[in-house]
Amino acid sequence: MANVQGIKYRRVVEAIRKQIVGGQYSSSHRLPPWSQIAQEHSVGMATVQKAVDCLTQEGFLRAQPGEGTYVADYMPTECCFALAMHHESSEITRSHDSAIRKAASDLENGTSIKFRHYRVAGCPQYREEIARLGFDMANNRLAGLISPFFVGEYMGTPVMTTPGVPRVFCGEVEGTYSVGPEYSSFLDRALEYVLSRGCRRIAHVQLDGPGYVPHRLEADLRRRGLEVRPYWMQSTALSYSARSTTNMVRLLMELEGDKRPDALIVHDDSLLDAAVTGLLSSNVSVPDNLEVVSLANFPSPCPAGLPVRRLGYDWHDILSKSIEIIRAARQGHKPQGARMPAVFEEELSAIPRFVNKQMASHADNLTSPAVV
Repeated sequence: MANVQGIKYRRVVEAIRKQIVGGQYSSSHRLPPWSQIAQEHSVGMATVQKAVDCLTQEGFLRAQPGEGTYVADYMPTECCFALAMHHESSEITRSHDSAIRKAASDLENGTSIKFRHYRVAGCPQYREEIARLGFDMANNRLAGLISPFFVGEYMGTPVMTTPGVPRVFCGEVEGTYSVGPEYSSFLDRALEYVLSRGCRRIAHVQLDGPGYVPHRLEADLRRRGLEVRPYWMQSTALSYSARSTTNMVRLLMELEGDKRPDALIVHDDSLLDAAVTGLLSSNVSVPDNLEVVSLANFPSPCPAGLPVRRLGYDWHDILSKSIEIIRAARQGHKPQGARMPAVFEEELSAIPRFVNKQMASHADNLTSPAVV
């Protein structure tokens, strides 16, 4: 009996959702009386209530106490954006992911911009999360997908095969839009800054991995006629990042004379706290004896203890551009991807104060039916 009731309830949910997505019920349209819906689908009032509750939770309907049930002002296919992330406890990209989540929270306004979070990596249940994401995409619950990274397990699933759902990744993935940081700009601007401060002995610390860049930095320094010493170029494995970063920075600062760097570029924000710990345990004064520039993902808190110049990528900008592209694609346009250059902290725009009003206005102009 329970299984039969479940089938009836799902049938009512799918029928009403199809009517909404297809335009039969437009935004702010009042649903027929529940008794009429029950009669149309040959179900009881309890089944109708369960279906309406489900569609309200999904964002298709809204209840107006004392008046009835209405189609939501903004459809999930217009306002609900999937944000695929690592698990919150992941050590791999904690600073990076925290900045993205904070930016998403700043941009949300509860009406025209909502984020639905999916933890698709860094946790034992990631395959279940990918299945949930695919199900929501296939059932018109999302405007599009925004993912700062690509997961191989997406391939062959509804996450990649559901038609009409725009997908935005930071990297280049066939059939998707690419929006993300212009990573090369960090090193260019960091180097430009320390050289403008008169620094000539430049050290560099980063995580070892596919994005390792010392050879490029060395070539840039030599092209400018500056000396390069191998021990100024340091990397650390992820599993030993905190302790090894603190130790290597402290050792660099204990060098004497022209062997000691007068600038330090920290090429990963996950290493910054450990680098600051190493500097605080040395006798070097920042910025009098050492200029420090660190990669940053904004918005994120400043490190305590030392005046560090933070240079990086504003995720308000990246998420806002991703939303713009998804909405344009939904309306049948062919938007271009975008790369966001690195900016210093003082150059950040006031996006959190203005973007909600701007994007809400943009959503008000959405007149085209949702693409399904």
